[in-house]
Amino acid sequence: MRNISYVSRVIKTRNGEFPLGTLVLATSGWRSHYLSKDGKDLRPIPFDLGSLSPSVTLGVLGMPG
Repeated sequence: MRNISYVSRVIKTRNGEFPLGTLVLATSGWRSHYLSKDGKDLRPIPFDLGSLSPSVTLGVLGMPG
């Protein structure tokens, strides 16, 4: 399986690095929910998107790879 990134929103957390509502890039595969054990597989999106769609973080043609 390729390491393809997906934009995800944190909906429940016990990790202080990822507060509720944080947008992250995850290599979780295509699914509706994902549980990360330690957050090492998540990368927070480091800027405010405002009213833009989270998909803009993936680029015009999607995640390169």
